[in-house]
Amino acid sequence: MEVALSPADKPVDLYVQNYNEAKILKFHFKKFVFSTEIEDALADDPICLNMLYQQAIDDLNNGRFETSGKEIELKRTQHVTTQKEFLKIVHSCPGYNTVTFPHCMCDSRKDGHVVLSVCESKIAIQACSTEGEKQDQIKNFLWAHVSDFGCDDDLFHFTITKNSSERKISLKSPYAEYMAQCFENITQHSSKS
Repeated sequence: MEVALSPADKPVDLYVQNYNEAKILKFHFKKFVFSTEIEDALADDPICLNMLYQQAIDDLNNGRFETSGKEIELKRTQHVTTQKEFLKIVHSCPGYNTVTFPHCMCDSRKDGHVVLSVCESKIAIQACSTEGEKQDQIKNFLWAHVSDFGCDDDLFHFTITKNSSERKISLKSPYAEYMAQCFENITQHSSKS
Protein backbone atom coordinates (compact mmCIF):
# COMPACT_ATOMS: atom_id res chain seq x y z
CA MET A 1 0.00 0.00 0.00
CA GLU A 2 1.30 3.42 -0.91
CA VAL A 3 0.70 6.39 1.37
CA ALA A 4 1.35 10.09 1.02
CA LEU A 5 4.02 11.66 3.16
CA SER A 6 2.76 14.32 5.51
CA PRO A 7 4.43 17.75 5.40
CA ALA A 8 6.31 16.85 8.60
CA ASP A 9 7.72 13.57 7.19
CA LYS A 10 11.32 13.50 6.03
CA PRO A 11 12.08 10.70 3.53
CA VAL A 12 15.63 10.16 4.84
CA ASP A 13 14.39 9.80 8.43
CA LEU A 14 11.70 7.33 7.32
CA TYR A 15 14.29 5.34 5.40
CA VAL A 16 16.66 5.15 8.38
CA GLN A 17 13.78 4.35 10.77
CA ASN A 18 12.53 1.52 8.55
CA TYR A 19 15.92 0.25 7.36
CA ASN A 20 16.10 -2.66 9.81
CA GLU A 21 12.35 -3.44 9.76
CA ALA A 22 11.52 -3.40 6.06
CA LYS A 23 13.21 -5.61 3.51
CA ILE A 24 12.35 -3.14 0.74
CA LEU A 25 11.44 0.50 1.22
CA LYS A 26 10.69 2.52 -1.89
CA PHE A 27 9.71 6.12 -2.38
CA HIS A 28 7.68 7.10 -5.42
CA PHE A 29 7.07 10.61 -6.64
CA LYS A 30 3.37 10.55 -7.51
CA LYS A 31 0.52 12.98 -7.84
CA PHE A 32 -1.94 13.33 -5.00
CA VAL A 33 -4.78 14.55 -7.18
CA PHE A 34 -8.29 13.13 -7.47
CA SER A 35 -9.73 15.75 -9.81
CA THR A 36 -9.53 15.32 -13.58
CA GLU A 37 -10.10 19.09 -13.84
CA ILE A 38 -6.90 19.75 -11.87
CA GLU A 39 -5.08 17.11 -13.92
CA ASP A 40 -6.12 18.86 -17.13
CA ALA A 41 -4.72 22.15 -15.81
CA LEU A 42 -1.47 20.46 -14.73
CA ALA A 43 -1.15 18.78 -18.14
CA ASP A 44 -0.48 22.18 -19.74
CA ASP A 45 3.05 21.90 -18.35
CA PRO A 46 5.09 19.33 -20.36
CA ILE A 47 6.88 17.97 -17.27
CA CYS A 48 3.62 17.53 -15.36
CA LEU A 49 1.99 16.01 -18.45
CA ASN A 50 4.76 13.42 -18.69
CA MET A 51 4.47 12.59 -14.98
CA LEU A 52 0.67 12.21 -15.21
CA TYR A 53 1.07 10.07 -18.32
CA GLN A 54 3.72 7.81 -16.75
CA GLN A 55 1.62 7.32 -13.62
CA ALA A 56 -1.46 6.54 -15.72
CA ILE A 57 0.56 3.93 -17.67
CA ASP A 58 1.75 2.40 -14.38
CA ASP A 59 -1.81 2.39 -13.00
CA LEU A 60 -3.04 0.76 -16.23
CA ASN A 61 -0.33 -1.91 -16.18
CA ASN A 62 -1.05 -2.69 -12.52
CA GLY A 63 -4.83 -2.93 -13.03
CA ARG A 64 -5.68 0.00 -10.73
CA PHE A 65 -8.66 0.98 -12.91
CA GLU A 66 -11.03 -0.69 -15.36
CA THR A 67 -10.46 -0.21 -19.06
CA SER A 68 -14.09 -1.17 -19.82
CA GLY A 69 -13.80 -1.80 -23.55
CA LYS A 70 -11.33 1.03 -24.17
CA GLU A 71 -8.30 -1.22 -24.62
CA ILE A 72 -7.89 -0.45 -28.34
CA GLU A 73 -8.14 3.33 -27.80
CA LEU A 74 -5.69 3.16 -24.92
CA LYS A 75 -3.21 1.07 -26.91
CA ARG A 76 -3.52 3.45 -29.90
CA THR A 77 -2.78 6.53 -27.76
CA GLN A 78 -0.13 4.94 -25.54
CA HIS A 79 2.72 6.96 -27.01
CA VAL A 80 4.72 9.97 -25.94
CA THR A 81 3.25 12.08 -28.77
CA THR A 82 -0.37 11.39 -27.72
CA GLN A 83 -0.11 11.77 -23.95
CA LYS A 84 -3.00 14.26 -23.60
CA GLU A 85 -5.30 12.10 -25.70
CA PHE A 86 -4.34 9.04 -23.62
CA LEU A 87 -5.12 10.90 -20.38
CA LYS A 88 -8.48 12.05 -21.75
CA ILE A 89 -9.44 8.40 -22.38
CA VAL A 90 -8.09 7.30 -18.99
CA HIS A 91 -10.20 9.99 -17.26
CA SER A 92 -13.33 8.21 -18.48
CA CYS A 93 -12.27 4.80 -17.11
CA PRO A 94 -14.00 3.60 -13.90
CA GLY A 95 -11.62 3.54 -10.96
CA TYR A 96 -9.13 6.07 -12.34
CA ASN A 97 -7.93 8.49 -9.62
CA THR A 98 -9.40 6.18 -6.98
CA VAL A 99 -7.58 5.09 -3.84
CA THR A 100 -8.68 1.69 -2.55
CA PHE A 101 -7.47 0.83 0.93
CA PRO A 102 -6.74 -2.66 2.25
CA HIS A 103 -9.66 -4.26 4.09
CA CYS A 104 -10.16 -3.24 7.70
CA MET A 105 -12.59 -3.47 10.60
CA CYS A 106 -15.65 -1.24 10.53
CA ASP A 107 -17.99 -0.50 13.43
CA SER A 108 -21.05 -0.97 11.21
CA ARG A 109 -20.23 -4.65 10.53
CA LYS A 110 -20.38 -7.14 13.37
CA ASP A 111 -18.65 -9.92 11.45
CA GLY A 112 -16.29 -9.13 8.65
CA HIS A 113 -14.43 -6.17 7.32
CA VAL A 114 -14.88 -3.52 4.63
CA VAL A 115 -12.85 -2.11 1.76
CA LEU A 116 -12.91 1.69 1.54
CA SER A 117 -12.47 3.38 -1.84
CA VAL A 118 -12.48 7.12 -2.45
CA CYS A 119 -12.56 9.11 -5.67
CA GLU A 120 -13.64 12.57 -6.76
CA SER A 121 -17.32 11.62 -7.09
CA LYS A 122 -18.00 9.27 -4.16
CA ILE A 123 -16.98 7.17 -1.20
CA ALA A 124 -17.57 3.42 -1.54
CA ILE A 125 -17.56 0.87 1.25
CA GLN A 126 -17.66 -2.75 0.14
CA ALA A 127 -18.33 -5.54 2.60
CA CYS A 128 -15.75 -8.32 2.78
CA SER A 129 -14.70 -11.18 5.02
CA THR A 130 -12.06 -10.82 7.71
CA GLU A 131 -9.62 -12.26 5.15
CA GLY A 132 -10.50 -9.54 2.62
CA GLU A 133 -12.67 -11.64 0.29
CA LYS A 134 -15.08 -9.12 -1.25
CA GLN A 135 -18.84 -9.57 -0.91
CA ASP A 136 -21.72 -8.13 -2.94
CA GLN A 137 -22.84 -5.47 -0.45
CA ILE A 138 -21.58 -1.99 -1.44
CA LYS A 139 -22.63 1.34 0.08
CA ASN A 140 -21.90 4.52 -1.88
CA PHE A 141 -21.92 7.99 -0.34
CA LEU A 142 -21.71 11.37 -2.05
CA TRP A 143 -19.18 13.90 -0.80
CA ALA A 144 -21.96 16.45 -0.29
CA HIS A 145 -23.26 14.25 2.55
CA VAL A 146 -19.94 14.12 4.44
CA SER A 147 -20.33 16.49 7.38
CA ASP A 148 -17.26 15.51 9.42
CA PHE A 149 -14.16 13.30 9.28
CA GLY A 150 -10.94 12.74 11.18
CA CYS A 151 -8.59 10.22 12.69
CA ASP A 152 -7.15 9.29 16.06
CA ASP A 153 -4.17 6.96 15.80
CA ASP A 154 -5.44 3.96 13.81
CA LEU A 155 -9.14 4.91 13.94
CA PHE A 156 -10.59 6.87 11.02
CA HIS A 157 -14.15 8.17 11.18
CA PHE A 158 -16.50 10.12 8.97
CA THR A 159 -20.09 11.27 9.38
CA ILE A 160 -22.76 11.08 6.71
CA THR A 161 -25.63 13.56 7.08
CA LYS A 162 -28.62 12.94 4.85
CA ASN A 163 -32.27 13.99 5.25
CA SER A 164 -31.63 15.29 8.79
CA SER A 165 -30.22 11.92 9.94
CA GLU A 166 -26.60 11.43 10.90
CA ARG A 167 -24.51 8.28 10.71
CA LYS A 168 -20.94 8.05 11.97
CA ILE A 169 -18.78 5.33 10.42
CA SER A 170 -15.50 4.29 12.04
CA LEU A 171 -12.75 2.23 10.43
CA LYS A 172 -9.81 0.71 12.30
CA SER A 173 -6.80 0.73 9.99
CA PRO A 174 -3.07 1.42 10.03
CA TYR A 175 -3.89 3.73 7.09
CA ALA A 176 -6.26 5.96 9.09
CA GLU A 177 -4.08 9.05 8.62
CA TYR A 178 -3.84 8.49 4.86
CA MET A 179 -7.63 8.03 4.73
CA ALA A 180 -8.01 11.42 6.42
CA GLN A 181 -5.52 13.00 3.99
CA CYS A 182 -7.53 11.68 1.02
CA PHE A 183 -10.79 13.00 2.49
CA GLU A 184 -9.13 16.38 3.13
CA ASN A 185 -7.77 16.58 -0.41
CA ILE A 186 -11.09 15.72 -2.06
CA THR A 187 -13.28 17.92 0.17
CA GLN A 188 -10.92 20.90 -0.24
CA HIS A 189 -11.20 20.72 -4.01
CA SER A 190 -14.94 20.07 -4.09
CA SER A 191 -15.59 23.07 -1.82
CA LYS A 192 -13.77 25.31 -4.35
CA SER A 193 -15.84 24.05 -7.30
